Amino acid sequence: MITYAKFSGAPLQVKETSNPFWSPRGDLPVFTHLPVVKNVTDFNAFVSHLRMNKFSANYNLSALEVV
Repeated sequence: MITYAKFSGAPLQVKETSNPFWSPRGDLPVFTHLPVVKNVTDFNAFVSHLRMNKFSANYNLSALEVV
């Protein structure tokens, strides 16, 4: 998630922990989008959320480079 967010150009703040009890559902990693608290633990949901907010690692690629 961190790598994809960095490649997509999304602003990112990382809070490191190895304790899943700090997450809302006990899953790690957790992506939280503010100001509306939306916790995402699934990578595909994470990518979809970034795309809805106009961030994608594929935006700077041509159609040939994406394939």
